[in-house]
Amino acid sequence: MLDQKIFFFPLQLLTSQFRSTLLKRWLPPGSVMAFTFMTAQAFLLESAATKMTHSLKTQWFEAMLRQDMAYFDIKDVSGAATIISTNGAKFKK
Repeated sequence: MLDQKIFFFPLQLLTSQFRSTLLKRWLPPGSVMAFTFMTAQAFLLESAATKMTHSLKTQWFEAMLRQDMAYFDIKDVSGAATIISTNGAKFKK
C-alpha cells in the first residue's frame, strides 16, 4: 500500500513576487477554462437529454400507432401520454 502524504502550501509562505505571479497568470486562466468546460458540459448534457426524451416519445408514439384499434377501446392511452410527457420533462432536468 502506498503511503503518500499530500502537502498544501499556504500562500503566506510564498514570496510576494511568486504569489502575485501565481494569482495573475495561473488562477484567472484556470478559472476561465473551468467555466468554459462546465458550460460546455451542461450544454452537451442538456442536448443529449433532449434528444433522448424526443427519441423516447417518438418510440412510444410509433408503438401506439402499431396497436390494433380494439386496444384503444380497452386501454385509456391519454393517461399514459400524460405520464410520458411528465416523465420526459423530469428526465431533461
